[in-house]
Amino acid sequence: MDYALLENKNPGLAWDQARTRRKQKPRTSPAPQARARKSGAERLAAFVKRLADAVAKTALFLAFVYGAYHGYRFLTASPRFAVEDVTIRGNHVLTGEQVLGWTGDIKGKNIFLLELKGMAGRLGEHPWVRSVSMERMFPRRINIAVEERTPYARVRMDRTYVIDNYGVVLTQAGPEYDHLPLIVGLGSAPVRLGENVVTDRIISGLHTMHYFNRLKFFQGDPIDTFQMIGAHRVAFKTRNKGRRIFMDLNGLTESFHNFKIYLNALPEGEMDFQYIDLSFKGKVIVKNERRAEDRPGAEKL
Repeated sequence: MDYALLENKNPGLAWDQARTRRKQKPRTSPAPQARARKSGAERLAAFVKRLADAVAKTALFLAFVYGAYHGYRFLTASPRFAVEDVTIRGNHVLTGEQVLGWTGDIKGKNIFLLELKGMAGRLGEHPWVRSVSMERMFPRRINIAVEERTPYARVRMDRTYVIDNYGVVLTQAGPEYDHLPLIVGLGSAPVRLGENVVTDRIISGLHTMHYFNRLKFFQGDPIDTFQMIGAHRVAFKTRNKGRRIFMDLNGLTESFHNFKIYLNALPEGEMDFQYIDLSFKGKVIVKNERRAEDRPGAEKL
């Protein structure tokens, strides 16, 4: 009873609350079917987009492969790129035919298919070739640049051979190489062309021999024979008078310096000897005697 009275104490307020409740509509969520239709449409659109992207990329890739294949076929099969000219420079001993014999066939071959690195490697194995380079000159020419070794001395082994300034055997010695100095005393083992047969110290000894021959004293009678005596000692012999100079390969610079001091200390008319030993440290031994090969039992160079 008390509750009812309390509710009715303010009739106007109660009426307004009732009208407000009638105006408010209950909230409702979208129908499940509508949500499903929207979600399915979005998935279909995304799938179609991915499919279109994949088709476009596949078509682009196939077009690239097709173009690359036909481009390759054109470059490697077209007669426009068949080599018709080979230029060789730097060869003096080797003929053009010899060079091409070592590289293999070039003319008529497709310029893109030639294995230039392998060809240059084969040519570089020739004893006379120190270095080689090959390049393509499009569309139809190959350039070959050869650097040949320079004959520097002769060496007597099982036969007499020509070597360069690195000790590499180039060829058997013929009369055209008689002007080169001769190295003896290295034994008689057979050697192969292209093989290195002398040590760095022997090469240094040859350089020292050339320095001797530049001196005024040896004009007209140059040193032309280099004989190894043991592991370190060497004897130089001049061409005409047979003068001998003994040196130690471990002290070539000092020996050459001592020889120049000896020459400067002699009067002009007394600059002659048959034997001089520069192989001792701080000492020079000189003998003016008859030629060693004239003595009984003497070993000839």
